Amino acid sequence: MEPKPKEKYKHFKGGVYEIVCIALDCENPKKKLVVYKNIDDGKIWVRELNDFIGEKVFDDETKVRRFVKIE
Repeated sequence: MEPKPKEKYKHFKGGVYEIVCIALDCENPKKKLVVYKNIDDGKIWVRELNDFIGEKVFDDETKVRRFVKIE
């Protein structure tokens, strides 16, 4: 499911982020990017949508969701 502006997500490392918007890559308009803001320090980040909603796989093959919606 695609994140929506103002929704909040928790990163698997613990940070909380608010979705700013979904953007398109100027080199490949079919590629969607999530623009999100760290709630604590206000820094803005960008990540491909598939990475944002996907899983992080560790060396031992353990999987966790990279971001989990909160609230």
